Amino acid sequence: MIGGAERLLAIHAAGLAARGHQVVVCSGAAGPAGAQSGVQILRIGRNPKTPLRAAAAVHALRPDVVIGHQPACALGALTAAKRLGIPTLYMFHSAWPEEHATRHPSPRAASVRLRQLAERACLRASDLVLVLSSYSAAKLHALHGLSPAAVRVIPGGVDTARFSPSGDRAAARARLALPTDGPLLLTVRNLVPRMGVDNLLAAMPSILEAFPQARLIIAGDGPLRTNLEQTAKHLGLDSRIAFAGFVPEQLLPDYYRAADLAVLPSRALEGFGLVTVEALACGTPVVGTPVGATPEILTPLDPALLADDTTPGALATTIVRALDSAPGDLRERARRHVLARYTCKAAVDALEAVLEDLSR
Repeated sequence: MIGGAERLLAIHAAGLAARGHQVVVCSGAAGPAGAQSGVQILRIGRNPKTPLRAAAAVHALRPDVVIGHQPACALGALTAAKRLGIPTLYMFHSAWPEEHATRHPSPRAASVRLRQLAERACLRASDLVLVLSSYSAAKLHALHGLSPAAVRVIPGGVDTARFSPSGDRAAARARLALPTDGPLLLTVRNLVPRMGVDNLLAAMPSILEAFPQARLIIAGDGPLRTNLEQTAKHLGLDSRIAFAGFVPEQLLPDYYRAADLAVLPSRALEGFGLVTVEALACGTPVVGTPVGATPEILTPLDPALLADDTTPGALATTIVRALDSAPGDLRERARRHVLARYTCKAAVDALEAVLEDLSR
């Protein structure tokens, strides 16, 4: 299961390639070079030479536009493009120094500062900065002083053919060998502090008081997994909580379909929340915290799906209310909500319109 930023990049790249654009992705991630969905993949490694290799790729390819997604790889590419007079865009998914700080309880000040400078250099080398939410636009202004004129909000998108309702939760559970009795909660998270999974575990005893047969599936992995497993055991919740670990992309839709309710217990930095949109596209309601862009997604659908805060008590109250009320049309409304706002087509349309503006 890759992160939301990587999945959105894949949607943008494949969508543009399908429309006849030649797309090359320079990636620091491990894996084979070649072509996927009509997109050429260049593997440039993730090491101190990454910026130089990204710059060299721009010099060799001379593209019409360079779009940066992550400072470690984007800085060299954007800087080289600027020097060559090539139009540049930067896709701001979240604040890199803040992300780093949330993953390290006591981050070195120099490391945070270095990331802040790299991110700011990417922004300065870009003709326009793209964000997925008004929350991220405000964050850019607060951290880097970017004016609204320098930022464009475009929607995130999801493959609504792949992420679609099945109409039979029991069948989805059977395919995944999940229990078929009782309400099933699902959270899809990288297991790092900002994701708030510890608060969701702490909310489970109160949820089980109202729904004794409820179960929670935690899909995802990360450095906190061992601690979270120990917490579940300490709370006596071993039989009610399952850690699914890394979930292959092809199985993810069935996990959403199997759930009665998805939960996004974020405590910080939710720049968009692609997993929220994926769950809704499958017709599965989502309870979320009032963090980052989550209110922008959930409030127009149903304000009752938004917890008052990030605490275990607020999560438990909202989850119990959602399970208890379970309006019959909410699953259908969740799907329509995504179809009206967050399709792949809408996301690629918005990006393509920006590219056309830059080329004029």
